[in-house]
Amino acid sequence: MAHQSLVSLVADLLPGATAEATVKEGATTSSPGGLTLAERVTRLVNMHSIRDELRRIGNREDIAQAYLGDKRLWRERLLPLFDPLAYMARIGKDVESVCPLEHYLKSKHTIDPHPVFQTWYYLRITPSIGEFTPLEHYLQVANPLRVSPNPLFSASHFMARLPFTYPKDWNALELFLWLWPHRIVAFSPYVDHVFYAKRNPEVQESVDPLTHYFRADASTRGDLNPRFFRGWYLERYPDLAADTRDCLLHYLVEGADEGRLPNPLAANDLEALRRAFPDTSIGDLAREYLVVRNPDVYL
Repeated sequence: MAHQSLVSLVADLLPGATAEATVKEGATTSSPGGLTLAERVTRLVNMHSIRDELRRIGNREDIAQAYLGDKRLWRERLLPLFDPLAYMARIGKDVESVCPLEHYLKSKHTIDPHPVFQTWYYLRITPSIGEFTPLEHYLQVANPLRVSPNPLFSASHFMARLPFTYPKDWNALELFLWLWPHRIVAFSPYVDHVFYAKRNPEVQESVDPLTHYFRADASTRGDLNPRFFRGWYLERYPDLAADTRDCLLHYLVEGADEGRLPNPLAANDLEALRRAFPDTSIGDLAREYLVVRNPDVYL
């Protein structure tokens, strides 16, 4: 059986999905082109699911005007999916020199607003966003149950494991970022958060696995699950050296369909396995990873 890419997998999981299904009920679809900066920020704030976080800005009648006009507030997380410090680090500017959110809303939309928000992927699956920035489009137009800005986050996977219900107009990815680490819930079939946290103890204490993973430099990222070996994948496929996308995302979106393999066990590369796990028998590895000559369960 051939490998399944993320796109074909989603098509199987969501039979009958239509283009209309990717737009949420009551979406704000009018273009932001004719709005002032403050009006665009206000519209984003109004889409904010977790209102309690806004109390850090203060009980202001006009949060957008207060935020834009006060440099002391530019470091604040006005929106769960906009990380001002990470954004400014990406563009190489000091957060005191320009308002990060203002810079993003006026930009060419090539910089991720948050480490978890993979702009290249979002534009790949929603290429017609008009004058919206990717973040505005995701929060105001897209149906977050059908569209994700990161293939490693599955709203349906996350929601099915929540021990409570929440308003249907809340954004699952925002809720995930807000809840962690107060309530740790599985959020993806491609991320083993227990496996990852054992190798990165700070994850459960301070930050979720996805943010931690994408904040790190690509050369220092660890494996998110025990079935995908980053280092081995890049070594086996040197043509990816110039690809700026994360290699696990590459595998999910393109690599599997191209017949690329996720780990040395799948490739019967026993020497690579012995180097990676010198104290573990090949038989134990085979039982643990469950991927011997069976592409259906590679990931």
